[in-house]
Amino acid sequence: MVVLYVMTYDVTRPLPDQPYRLTLGNLPPGLSAQRFYDPLPDRELPSTGTVSATGELTLEVMVSDTPRLLALKRNP
Repeated sequence: MVVLYVMTYDVTRPLPDQPYRLTLGNLPPGLSAQRFYDPLPDRELPSTGTVSATGELTLEVMVSDTPRLLALKRNP
């Protein structure tokens, strides 16, 4: 499980969703993003990406200043 959020300086104003491209490295081949989830409104969020042969997972996701959860799974 990976927790994603953006830290802001102004906690009095909520940060709208921001597009991010994440690259996680040194992962075993055969992983993929199983679920990208926002626990506050209890909803699934879109994400795409798979781990390359070099062990890097690149994802396009929307992130804000509240925690979002990225679950990875091993493909059979």
